Amino acid sequence: MIDERHRAALLDMLGDKGVVSDGGDMAGYQTGARYDAGIAALVLRPRTTEEVSQTVAYCVRHDLTIVPQSGNTGLVSGSTPDTSGKQIVLSLDRMTDRFDLDLDNRSLRLDAGFRLSDINSRLEKHGLFFPIDLGADPRIGGMLATNTGGSRFLKYGDVRRNTLGIKVVLADEAGTILDLTSELRKNNTGIDWKQVFIGTSGAFGIITECVLNIEPLPKQVATAYLVPASGAHVMPLLRAMEDRLGAYFSAFEGISKIPSRRRSTMCHR
Repeated sequence: MIDERHRAALLDMLGDKGVVSDGGDMAGYQTGARYDAGIAALVLRPRTTEEVSQTVAYCVRHDLTIVPQSGNTGLVSGSTPDTSGKQIVLSLDRMTDRFDLDLDNRSLRLDAGFRLSDINSRLEKHGLFFPIDLGADPRIGGMLATNTGGSRFLKYGDVRRNTLGIKVVLADEAGTILDLTSELRKNNTGIDWKQVFIGTSGAFGIITECVLNIEPLPKQVATAYLVPASGAHVMPLLRAMEDRLGAYFSAFEGISKIPSRRRSTMCHR
């Protein structure tokens, strides 16, 4: 449901691997993690920031609608096309070339297409990890775009807190590239422009590269499953755990609606 001249122009920009138009091959890009599903006109798979820029610029100039898609693991239908067949999915899944680890600064500069599991498997041999713990396995570009929290939020904070810099492509006729990357940790000058794009789900631009804070892997981990006497005891329990465990305390989660069992609370340190 897209003019052949547009398909040909985009194919010329991205090559055979960069454009998916066969219905069967597009299925994984059209169906979300839960129940959302749509119909894409095309799936575009740029490999570099420059290719994202060229693609976005072309689509804006020709009034073609883009749906940015990262790992497609979200549960709110934010990364799949609608059923009109007119929207183009722009996937980050081929953007996995750059992975530059700075051990002295404890930072990582990488492309937006890496999955969380791949990042941590590469960091593990250095005794490091990216401390956002999720049940899904998203790509890092989508994690920044949605400001993912995760279960270790109490200790490490969200993605916003662990991002030092980004590179982003604006949705304008030039496909403007903003280089907001920096390894500098104590940067207290001017406006922190990267925050305009973190947590805004691609509304202001597509994140193509980022610089992350990474943390040492914990030397040991313990998990306790507790059953509070009532809901009124949950917050006092949290305060008690924070008081006893201090900086070792990383997560505190509730588990509810378990058939034939009382509700319980789980904590990690």
